[in-house]
Amino acid sequence: MDKPHITLSFAISLHGKWNIKSTSPVFEGTNGTTWKVVGLCLKFLPRLHMEWEMVQRVMPRIRYVEVSHCYMLKSFPGNIDKLGVWRK
Repeated sequence: MDKPHITLSFAISLHGKWNIKSTSPVFEGTNGTTWKVVGLCLKFLPRLHMEWEMVQRVMPRIRYVEVSHCYMLKSFPGNIDKLGVWRK
């Protein structure tokens, strides 16, 4: 049985008005799900807990990440306090 894929065009963009603290098990790929996302933008999410290794695992096509004011992220490349950009 093939692993499920979730398809989005270019990017996921999340910003502060959502007050997100964590991601769901489906987002985290606990059931083998992967996302066909190449760009990710996380801004003003000071309570969001997320690890860079998980992002790379569930988004194997990721090529661009922009992060700003997301103080609880773990092992993300670049500056997570102000503006960090990562490109593959």
